[in-house]
Amino acid sequence: MPMSPGNLSRIETGDYGPPSDEVIERLADILDADRLELLRIAGREAGSGAFEQRVLTELAAIRSGLERLEAAVAGSHKTD
Repeated sequence: MPMSPGNLSRIETGDYGPPSDEVIERLADILDADRLELLRIAGREAGSGAFEQRVLTELAAIRSGLERLEAAVAGSHKTD
C-alpha cells in the first residue's frame, strides 16, 4: 500500500508515531537504508524490548485509569 507524501511528512515531523515495522522495512528498501537502524530509531531495537516495555507501561496506565474510573462510578451508585 503506498504512503502519501502528507503521511510521510507527519511521520518525519513527529505528528504521527513511528509507522509499523512493515512500513519501516519498506521505507528502508526504498531509501536503501539500514532496516535495523530505522527500526532502532523508531524505538524497536531487536532484542532490547524497549518498544514492548513502553507498550506494556502504557497499557498498565490505561488499566489503572479504568480501574479508578470503575471504582468512582461504583462509589457514586452506592446508597447511604
